[in-house]
Amino acid sequence: MLIDIEGDMEAFLVAMQVPWILRRAISALGYGKGKFIDSLTFAADGGKMTYATKRTPKDYSWTAVIDGVTETTMSEGVVLLRWDGDTLILKTTRQGKPDLFGTRTIDGDTQLNIVTCNGATVTKIFTKST
Repeated sequence: MLIDIEGDMEAFLVAMQVPWILRRAISALGYGKGKFIDSLTFAADGGKMTYATKRTPKDYSWTAVIDGVTETTMSEGVVLLRWDGDTLILKTTRQGKPDLFGTRTIDGDTQLNIVTCNGATVTKIFTKST
């Protein structure tokens, strides 16, 4: 579950070209703190990762090949995933919008998701839900 966000979320959403009305709605929801749940599942051979999220207004999921290129309809673009030690590196290229760069690291029950778009960076902090 998302428990905290560090950084300027409004600036990040502007950098992502999220429309003003949607940014207001996301802000009114506290940017999902205490509400959003992200789930990462890895194939036994380590070759694929499935990402699923429970968010308002809708849930979504996608599966990507690690060390490969995966097309996704979620962002109408391409996802590139690779490992750098214990850190998962992600690059999402979206049609007509700025690229997203992110890392995910897990330390015990805490997951840090650091995402950058057009120079705006936020850190989303998740904890295991029970």
